[in-house]
Amino acid sequence: MKIYQMKLSPPSRLTCAVARHLGVEHEEVTVDLQSGFLTSEEYTQLNPNQKVPTLVDKVLVLTESVAIL
Repeated sequence: MKIYQMKLSPPSRLTCAVARHLGVEHEEVTVDLQSGFLTSEEYTQLNPNQKVPTLVDKVLVLTESVAIL
């Protein structure tokens, strides 16, 4: 499972904190705004809203922090 997140985003921090607290095995992928990754075609295919957090678990993709929680 991957969680695309930004360190300064409160929804991202909450999502990752809950995953760690529950002991869910996951990989935190830090997105850099300056790199333009949020607007890249690769990320837009995952999350058309171009926001974080985004959770990817095999074929399941969740793009809203409340849904992820």
